[in-house]
Amino acid sequence: MLNYYVDAGPNWFSEGMYKTNHATECGICACPEDSQALLLTPANYDDIYFIRTEDPDTLAADAEVQWYGGMYEYLKISALFRTEFSSTHSVGNYSLKVLCEYSNPDYIPEGSVGHDVTIPQYMEIEYVLGFGEFTGSPYQYSQNTPQTAYFQVPKGTIKRLKTVQLWQDGEFLFDVVPTYTANGSQVEAGGSKVVDRNNIFCTDIDIRYADKVNLNDGLYHCWIETPIGDRVYKANPLSGGSAKPYVDLVPHFYYCNGDYVDDCEVRWFRRNSSIMESTPSSQDVDQYNKTWTDYTGPGWEPIENVLDDGLGSVKTVWNAVLDDGKTLRVYEPGVTWQWDYKCVCIYYKQVREDENETLIYE
Repeated sequence: MLNYYVDAGPNWFSEGMYKTNHATECGICACPEDSQALLLTPANYDDIYFIRTEDPDTLAADAEVQWYGGMYEYLKISALFRTEFSSTHSVGNYSLKVLCEYSNPDYIPEGSVGHDVTIPQYMEIEYVLGFGEFTGSPYQYSQNTPQTAYFQVPKGTIKRLKTVQLWQDGEFLFDVVPTYTANGSQVEAGGSKVVDRNNIFCTDIDIRYADKVNLNDGLYHCWIETPIGDRVYKANPLSGGSAKPYVDLVPHFYYCNGDYVDDCEVRWFRRNSSIMESTPSSQDVDQYNKTWTDYTGPGWEPIENVLDDGLGSVKTVWNAVLDDGKTLRVYEPGVTWQWDYKCVCIYYKQVREDENETLIYE
């Protein structure tokens, strides 16, 4: 089978999701476990990218994780890795560890008969992006090098994120920085161990659900990416939860394993049950001699009908097609409860594919 993965839902560290402990990259210093005490600032033996705190924004992110986890059964973990080792380094293991939690089937809620304080509500499950998934030489990533792994997860399993950590196995040997004489020759067996700086780095961590697509089902595949999720909401002054004022709908059009959306004409529609096949008039015929319902069928209205024309006479002013001419941004005031959107991609005037996305206001 010809399979590939497409992103589904937001990066867990995007706007409106989990807040990281790092403004920049993670970094650790490769050293044996029994030499941790030798590490000097700013070197770390391990580095925490995220550690869970129980606050309103974290709980809102949990809800997003559970929402998408009920629809998709693959988890994507990707990041950029960089190392600063000697060319002969060949010992030690490092990885990015993602610790999630799922519901404990033996847990009985507090206040219910049989509740036991020693039985936790959640159990831990760990996913590791490490040597088993890396490509290339993990000791020789002289530039930021992308690495990605996909894990099959039964739908509805993951309830929340607990920690994300750049980790090492404690089996590393120190690299030795050589010393040289005044004439530039290396001192025999001279030098010092690297204990005062980080030499393994990780950045651009991306964790999200993914959908597995089988190209045997069709060479063309149209889908809508929602980089920051598909829910919008106001700030909650009572709980202190932050607002998510808009979401972006990013179209993709895959042929085989390549995205050709830049070669497509992209048209957006919003669900409107009053639209019939006969609703468009002869003035609505496009250059391909088709009306919009030829593409969508009944029940869909062109986004142009609900965009702000600057005259204050339109139905809503809360949708906007961004400068790339393809991405649709939908603002919170325009989603009173939920709206369905459809994207139609016209590829080389021959192939049309469409995909729906539902936006929910909470």
